[in-house]
Amino acid sequence: MPLQQSTLALRIFGDDLIPEEVSALLGCEPTHAYRKGQVRQTPSYIAKTGSWLLEAADAEPGDLEAQIAEVLGRVTQDLHVWRQLVQKFEVDLYCGAFLRERNIDTLQAKFSEYAGKGLSRQRFWENDPDGPRMEQEDKNDRTLISKSWSPFKGYLQAQDSLLQEGDVNGSPHDAEAKAMAGLALAGYLGDTRADQFALAYVGNDPVRQAIYTALQNATTNQAMFVRATLSSGCTPISSDNIPQ
Repeated sequence: MPLQQSTLALRIFGDDLIPEEVSALLGCEPTHAYRKGQVRQTPSYIAKTGSWLLEAADAEPGDLEAQIAEVLGRVTQDLHVWRQLVQKFEVDLYCGAFLRERNIDTLQAKFSEYAGKGLSRQRFWENDPDGPRMEQEDKNDRTLISKSWSPFKGYLQAQDSLLQEGDVNGSPHDAEAKAMAGLALAGYLGDTRADQFALAYVGNDPVRQAIYTALQNATTNQAMFVRATLSSGCTPISSDNIPQ
């Protein structure tokens, strides 16, 4: 199955990482970079380790080979420099591959239509001509993501908040919290774009800012745990126990 979209980033992490020094070694400025203890963005979040990230342009349709060439073509080819970096820091290439988009807009419209009639999403699954097919697609996504450490697990959770807003039994406040928790989880699982999406969602809303800041600070060890587990070569059985 061809990739619908792909993302890629060169990532370097380390408590002693000084972004300016890494930039000088690689001969390239990063897309994002922070020292340990630096306030990352608004809403405020203190970086628990140093980081230097260089992102390729998103590709639609997906083209990981071209994205790898783009990123590596912007940094030094000096192997001595790379030996220095890998001996001192955690270095990886993060790849995100998306086979297809969930049909969120259609689902949200359908749920809103049924909610307007005082009916639940379960009634949609049971009675709408498109219900059985869309319910099966939804179940397939959930089965796949429940066993995955992909950032899409977080985006699935965030997307579900939109569906909750269209559900007769949904709560707007629960939906907001679920959206931000999902975006935070996507970030912890490695997608460097998650912060940007979260900031766009939070905007200047003080309640959303407070919720997102609390989420970030309440799970400060999660990102380091995930990176350490994945970099150790372990194959997780499931990510169901990750705090959400």
